Amino acid sequence: MNYENLPVYKSTFDLLVQVYRISGNMQREYRFTLAEQMKLQLQKLLVLIYQANISDDKLKAIGLCRLQLVEVRLLFQVAQELNQFKDKQSASLSIKVSDISKQLGQWESYFKKQSENKK
Repeated sequence: MNYENLPVYKSTFDLLVQVYRISGNMQREYRFTLAEQMKLQLQKLLVLIYQANISDDKLKAIGLCRLQLVEVRLLFQVAQELNQFKDKQSASLSIKVSDISKQLGQWESYFKKQSENKK
């Protein structure tokens, strides 16, 4: 399966693009630190999703994706606490992160069921 067609990949890519757009409006001191970390962690998540898609041990790989998403969520919370997002942006980002988390959870459940069926 082509990783670019995975809904979780598309959602994460869309979130990364949104962060790029929003980061230009952040205060200078956070634009080059916090915003860059958000972008970097989302890029890492995209790579982990790719790796999970081709991995033989999908459950472990998806677990790493979920862990990476925790880092992304933490950075977003810090940015929100520092008032770096407008209310609409904050709500939109939260919805997208929750959607990605849900998709990763469903992906993980699918492979858990497959693993149990093989036993």
